Amino acid sequence: MNATDIQARVLFARNCVRGANAFAARGEHSLAAELRATAERAVAEVNADVARFRALTPAQERARAFAATVLAGFGRVH
Repeated sequence: MNATDIQARVLFARNCVRGANAFAARGEHSLAAELRATAERAVAEVNADVARFRALTPAQERARAFAATVLAGFGRVH
């Protein structure tokens, strides 16, 4: 996975979370949950792919840190 792939997946996950928040605000909680699950899978894929590298570039390390932060924050997003 290169930096462009990482950035695309992170942006996709961010858009899913924004959409989930919008659906939740309108009371459509099942759609919000589906979008959050999709975002969580996308971020987990980034984290897993980046973890395969033994020596991480600074961009890969930032991606891994971001993925860990986002995954930790999913429990607090309503």
